[in-house]
Amino acid sequence: MVVAKTVKKKVKVLEYELPLRVEAQSEGGFWATSDALQGVLAEGESVSEAVANAIDVAANIIEIRSEEKLPISLKLLKKSKASQTFKTKVSVQVGSA
Repeated sequence: MVVAKTVKKKVKVLEYELPLRVEAQSEGGFWATSDALQGVLAEGESVSEAVANAIDVAANIIEIRSEEKLPISLKLLKKSKASQTFKTKVSVQVGSA
């Protein structure tokens, strides 16, 4: 028997301004760094990949700093509440084996 279960979770959504510097590497590819948020250093085969990787790194840094209640040195652009609904299948075996 398969049962579908819906779980609702409220999350807080924060949007920050993240200034990035992207530089070409001599051996190919690109580096993306930010002086505004310590620890942001990412690389990629293209500019867009380096930027996307830097955004992922920044999101992880911001999440950790938020959880530890440490200041975030970026300009807050937007703060909103959002709901997310998840639907998943749960397998349950019923009866004796």
